[in-house]
Amino acid sequence: PNVDVFGGNGVGNASPGYFHLENSLPCQVGSPPPPPPPPPVGLVEEISTNFSMFPNPSSSHLNLDFGDLNYVILINSEIQIFDVFGELLLTRMLNSNDFLGIKLDISNFTNGVYILKFSTKNHSLERKFLKIY
Repeated sequence: PNVDVFGGNGVGNASPGYFHLENSLPCQVGSPPPPPPPPPVGLVEEISTNFSMFPNPSSSHLNLDFGDLNYVILINSEIQIFDVFGELLLTRMLNSNDFLGIKLDISNFTNGVYILKFSTKNHSLERKFLKIY
């Protein structure tokens, strides 16, 4: 039977259950799309991929978004903020209600660079942020 593939016409001839087109059909295919990135292979990669912090720099607050991170991972996880000298300024334990994200007040911090540490039972992730104004 005749077939129409991407605007080209040709004759399909194949055994039942198979599909074959003659190579005389015009090809309108560009470069193939790049392959998707590989899925995370472990918890550290999952945390790094799903965790985001914004705005950075900030004058009053930090929003923490946990993306598609499993809420079970968040239970008893901890957020800590340190200054550049290593002094602990803020600690917050997370619970299952925090899976939608949290907002941290940094309005009383002085201007400068800080380190936010997100720690689960076995892993941790650190991100720097800048407090301005």
